[in-house]
Amino acid sequence: MVGVIGQIIPNKLSLRDKMVSLRQLAVLLGSGVPLLRALQVLDQQGVHPALRAAWSSVIKRVLEGQSLARAMAANGRVFGLLEVGLVRAAERSANLADVLHYLADLLSREYRLKRAVSGAMYYPLFLFGAALSGMVLFMLHVLPVFMKGLESEAELPMLSRLLVWVANTVSDVPFMLLVAAMMVASVWMACRYIATPQGRYKWHQLLLHTYGVGCIFKLVLLARFCQTLAVLMRSGMPLPLCLEIAGDSLANYQLSEAVRAVNGDIKDGYALGEAFGLSSFFPSYMSHMLTVSEETGDPASALSMIGKSYEQRADLAVEQFTQLLEPIMLAFIGIMMGVSLIGMFLPLYHCLDSL
Repeated sequence: MVGVIGQIIPNKLSLRDKMVSLRQLAVLLGSGVPLLRALQVLDQQGVHPALRAAWSSVIKRVLEGQSLARAMAANGRVFGLLEVGLVRAAERSANLADVLHYLADLLSREYRLKRAVSGAMYYPLFLFGAALSGMVLFMLHVLPVFMKGLESEAELPMLSRLLVWVANTVSDVPFMLLVAAMMVASVWMACRYIATPQGRYKWHQLLLHTYGVGCIFKLVLLARFCQTLAVLMRSGMPLPLCLEIAGDSLANYQLSEAVRAVNGDIKDGYALGEAFGLSSFFPSYMSHMLTVSEETGDPASALSMIGKSYEQRADLAVEQFTQLLEPIMLAFIGIMMGVSLIGMFLPLYHCLDSL
């Protein structure tokens, strides 16, 4: 599964919409357009209702004398900790346009990574849906007709009786509606539980330790964290604040705990690379790269390179996972069809054998 199951928010703002809007703001400010005029242009061009409402609220608060960061923080459902923190730092250093370009680039990479991961899962899911639909149609329309003429001739073998029972169960509309209602209720209860802090913590822990999926999930998480931290460090913010915002903005409890531990070690006097080396969550490769980058004086560039390497590894891991999943799905479909055909023809074989 790509991504984390959460509460379903109607009309939810997509990452692409926010990325395009922030890119437009960076271009307008970089062209010399005053901030208020640039915000009004975004408000007029906004396609998504939630984004348009957020920019309208930001314009109103800026006219009241609030800073851009504070006005964006008041619209927390659209602008997260990362956007607000970067804008606040950019306002202090007077390089808002450049920081917004960095932010738009970061969201663009995150958007491409998510699309790559989710897009790679479409074909296996399509295979599973097609196989399930084919089996249901087979049970409803083909198997009952074939078995009807054989039931009176001889006693059906165990496998054939099992297939008939499954077909009768699938064709029982009230029972299937009850099963569907129970499944929907279970999914709804699971989503409500995952929305709680304890449930989200256990869900993230399960994702990280699931064979195959856990490796991809951690690579994606590390790629996003390194790229986010690199952008924050380039904005001129203090390192402890950069770590705090980067850890909290990704909304992963395991990562947040590890980053808090790293932040505490740095405050105790450890260097950046040493602090990451003390954490069991982050790979030693990352610690060694950061230690070398501190000697050259450019850890932000090293973090950006590390993030890109993890992004490439995530793409490769997704490709390998889907290549492994496809033959497994095809083998599953073949076994199910083979068992069904054997169950169909066993009674006919027994009837011919008894002649």
